[in-house]
Amino acid sequence: MSRACGFAIKADSSTPRLSIMITSQSYLTPPVSGPQVVIIGNFDGLHRGHQALLERARALGEERGLPRCVLTFDPHPARFFGRAEPKSIYSGSDKADLLSELGVESALFQRFDQPFADLSPRSFVEEVLVNALNAQVVIVGYDFAFGARRAGRATDLVELCATFGVEVQVIEQQRARGASQAYSSTWVRGLISEGQLAEAEEALTRPYHLRGVVARGYQRGRALGFPTANLALESELCPSPGVYSGWLDWGSGPWPSVFSVGENPTFQDPHLLAQRQAWSVEVHVINPEGGQALDLYDQEVILWCHRLLREMRRFEDLEGLKAQIATDRASATEALASLPPPSWPRRAR
Repeated sequence: MSRACGFAIKADSSTPRLSIMITSQSYLTPPVSGPQVVIIGNFDGLHRGHQALLERARALGEERGLPRCVLTFDPHPARFFGRAEPKSIYSGSDKADLLSELGVESALFQRFDQPFADLSPRSFVEEVLVNALNAQVVIVGYDFAFGARRAGRATDLVELCATFGVEVQVIEQQRARGASQAYSSTWVRGLISEGQLAEAEEALTRPYHLRGVVARGYQRGRALGFPTANLALESELCPSPGVYSGWLDWGSGPWPSVFSVGENPTFQDPHLLAQRQAWSVEVHVINPEGGQALDLYDQEVILWCHRLLREMRRFEDLEGLKAQIATDRASATEALASLPPPSWPRRAR
């Protein structure tokens, strides 16, 4: 999504229901027409905690005949202020796709810059929520903070919005079923980074996926009889080293696959993308279309991550590695046999 002066409505056939507004100014101008329900947050991952806000907004919107608008931020405020930079669970385009899948009518990807960061809590309410977004109802999470130096809290938002006749609803903390852990983007990032994909899937309500472009590698897999697609990752967050089951989608639907994440320890030289990304990500597609070898070079693909099959290890010889790959392929086939392939995003782009 390119950034323009002011804002732009993005028309994209992959997100037919969602209007995307991207602003490089301190706030959106000119104002949108008509009152709406505004949901505010970073929404990285759009996990169950985020979905609770969206569900409340859906119910209110249907009850009062109001559309929903998500206000989110780019870059993440932590990045802007130079704090420890969280790796994004999803890219902006993936976030937009998923918001559309969740039924949101519009989204403002607000540029988080110094003028925006300097807005006082009252200015944020008056200039952004009231004048620009025409909010009739605002929905935030229990830990919401806003305004310069995060001076405003949810209770302040309620009081300030009331002076403009705007209702605020604060959603309580959402917890994982049968656990004391609260749903949060930080927690989900940790699950993915540690290879705990079943737990991450439960929190996200969908398998985690990576995006990348197929790059040329050493073609060792092809020589071993197991050709692989070597991914130059576009996604920031990657599971920990190991061998996983999953699905690869290059535009013709997700195909069962087995993939490895790591440094290729059996071989001495570093992987070809070592200067760009920490790990090599290589995907072997099980039973591709027509059983033919695939030529996916330079194509963008989606890799759905299912489960960790085993830890990464070094083999003494290529025969041992080849035998293990055959076992991994069989394990992935069995793990995925009874599962429907993921359905979102609908296609690779």
